[in-house]
Amino acid sequence: MRLILRQPKEQKSDFDRFLSVMKDLVFPVATVCIAYLVYSQNRAYQMTTQRLELQTTAASLADNRAKVLTDLWEPDENKRTLAAIRLALDGEHSLPLIREALGVVESRVRNGAVRVIVQMLQTETIPRATLLKQLMDYYTSGSSTTRVGILQSLVSADRYLTDAEARSVLDELVKDRSAHQRGCDIGAGDADISLAQFVGLWGSRDEISLLFEMASACGDLQVYQEARNQAVNELPHVAERVSLDERKQMVEDLRILGRTANPVTQAKINDAIFHVGTPTHR
Repeated sequence: MRLILRQPKEQKSDFDRFLSVMKDLVFPVATVCIAYLVYSQNRAYQMTTQRLELQTTAASLADNRAKVLTDLWEPDENKRTLAAIRLALDGEHSLPLIREALGVVESRVRNGAVRVIVQMLQTETIPRATLLKQLMDYYTSGSSTTRVGILQSLVSADRYLTDAEARSVLDELVKDRSAHQRGCDIGAGDADISLAQFVGLWGSRDEISLLFEMASACGDLQVYQEARNQAVNELPHVAERVSLDERKQMVEDLRILGRTANPVTQAKINDAIFHVGTPTHR
């Protein structure tokens, strides 16, 4: 009988067993990590590419809107109308550009922006409540020229506003004017001209005192003269919405105002006294 001697199996050390386990564990994990990193890099590249494409598209759209905006002060009425419609259809995307245009001193640029705002209110390409809130935010935070543009927009949009909308806007305008004394410079005068017009369209007995305040503001400073005259001109319109006794009181207050008014305003006051004292319909 032959005896076969077998070599004992080589015993693995604890370290070897650890390496074996780690190999089985780490290699799959490493493979997954590498795959994830490759995926992440590809995803990041795709997102960067998409972002650049979106930025390019946005820049192109903004450039197109800017080009359309210039059509708003073209001599051709059809071009101006088409430009206003196109910008209004862009809705909220056009608002930043329109806000800038509303703050431009040059009247033809500002008037073009006013036209777009009126078109937006007419066609409701932006919910009316949203648009009016945005306009009031622009008004309270903007320059004196921007405030003029906003007020001109509101005056021009007269027939597209509901009673409730106009009343809400008017309350905010009066509140803002009371909280911030705008001074007697030409910017404040231009803003008060449009404010007086809006009060004439929608004001009631609550705004009579405001018009009298504007009619006597800033002494005889020439830069505010037109605003004083406009306030006096609007008093007969508001008078149509008050009682006969209130009209009589307005006549008395106008006579008192006329005692210290300059000749130009005095002529306006005499005309207002006649119309306030003689009920008519607008």
